Amino acid sequence: MSSPHSLNISPELSAFVLGQAESIDDVEAYLKRLVEEDMRGRQEAREWLLEKLRPALEADESEYIEVTAEELMAELRKR
Repeated sequence: MSSPHSLNISPELSAFVLGQAESIDDVEAYLKRLVEEDMRGRQEAREWLLEKLRPALEADESEYIEVTAEELMAELRKR
């Protein structure tokens, strides 16, 4: 069971939220959906990043190459 909470928001934001919902119950559902979408997006971003980093995380150290910060910056500037 959820407990009631209050939220202080600007009049402009309040008008927008109320414009998205037809009743107070809809406001709660709207805000809940926004939070759930944000949480899902953050999880998807974490999973995407982990997938991109996985090859490096699982690579044997013998596959690593040493690069200085200057070399890395020079390579990035070329792109």
